[in-house]
Amino acid sequence: MPNRSRSRSKSSPRDSSRIVFIPSVSGGLGHITRTLRLARELERQRDDLCIEYVLDRDRLRENNVKFAESTGYPVQLLPPRGRDSRDVIIRALLGDADLVIDDTTSYLVPYRRLIGAKWVTMPMYPLADELFMSWPLMMQADRILWTYPAAMGIPEELQALQRKVFVSGPILGAEELPSRAEGRRTLNFRDDELILYYSPRGMPFGRDFGERLLASLVNGFIQLRKKYPTLRLVLTGVRDKNELRFPGMPADARRVRGLDVRGILSPQEIRALTAGADVTIAEGTTTTFEAIAAGTPLLMVPGAIYETWLLGTRLHAADAAVIEWIERVTPATMAAHLDRIISGPARTRERTERARKFLGEDGGAKAAKEILRLLDAR
Repeated sequence: MPNRSRSRSKSSPRDSSRIVFIPSVSGGLGHITRTLRLARELERQRDDLCIEYVLDRDRLRENNVKFAESTGYPVQLLPPRGRDSRDVIIRALLGDADLVIDDTTSYLVPYRRLIGAKWVTMPMYPLADELFMSWPLMMQADRILWTYPAAMGIPEELQALQRKVFVSGPILGAEELPSRAEGRRTLNFRDDELILYYSPRGMPFGRDFGERLLASLVNGFIQLRKKYPTLRLVLTGVRDKNELRFPGMPADARRVRGLDVRGILSPQEIRALTAGADVTIAEGTTTTFEAIAAGTPLLMVPGAIYETWLLGTRLHAADAAVIEWIERVTPATMAAHLDRIISGPARTRERTERARKFLGEDGGAKAAKEILRLLDAR
């Protein structure tokens, strides 16, 4: 794999192309994860690229900084901009870029006029009506990269931008996923353990949603462990024990037998955990896609935005995952769903296969090829 620590300075020879990723960092880690998979696919197809990350400090959750740094690529923070400082800041950070790829940060696309770089934007499904309202921003990009399964469709708001839209399908990085056995060895799980995996990720869907889901999961796990003594619940993305102290949680969650609380893991560790788990509990799109790609049984509680609601309803209609809605989440429902997945292996395998068909082929190579074609175009 190419050396990810390199970056091209303005004084260095132009013997390589500089690509800057600007993922959304205002919520969970999914946008960095998606761009990381695309970055690695770009490197597989071309070994002379200088890839970097720029994170917008104005809309930053701190968990994202440590996670971005763990990718091995250079990371810079985009400072707050005022009318008088904007041009200098943008040219200093992005002025030498050949191509910028933003993931759900299309509000930055107008800066393209200051730097002359080509620009690719990767939007989400609309949260409300903002995709329709931001079409003047996306019109300024060279490409709009659509990275969802065909089964989810394309929102009608993109029709006005059709000539710029490139449909790649989901960027999965499936070839980097270890086998279940390799994932479990990496994390030192015993053969007889049943592993549940969930990452609160800073509760990107709000405290009410996050606390209800986490408390119900932990208390449901405590109930279920009476039936499955080797059950282990791995929580990742938890920075300190205070994040587990809120009404509804056990008084000292870290003392709960079988509860394994971890901090921000590296992308490699997350892949190992996703592949090695017996069940992944997901709320967002990225974690859901990763679990499906790894062939890991899934319990999804869709986050409170249109994108995840749509994904949850489509998976439910295809009987491709166990879906529960946050309004019905309790310790009893979480324990019952997890028991259903664990105790019915044949039905669970069938559901997992349907999920893989729903997800479709990995679009990473296709997306990278189109980006490099755009980069080379004169």
